[in-house]
Amino acid sequence: MRLRIWEFRLNLIKRRDGDFLSKIIDKIDFCLGEHLFDHIQQCGKKKLKGKENTHRLHVQRKYTVFYTISDVEQK
Repeated sequence: MRLRIWEFRLNLIKRRDGDFLSKIIDKIDFCLGEHLFDHIQQCGKKKLKGKENTHRLHVQRKYTVFYTISDVEQK
């Protein structure tokens, strides 16, 4: 179910900003992948008040990604 929602929303972004879709996906991968727990200036991440384990990430000043961290792999 969640995959369908993501596909639908990415298709909406593709229609609006098709040229920037790959940059948007790269930014999400960069900030929520290797820099998930890092506080760097390139990623505008913030924990939401009142929501347990919910965070937001601003992408391209136009889009906001809301995410939760459910499982963490130990290195």
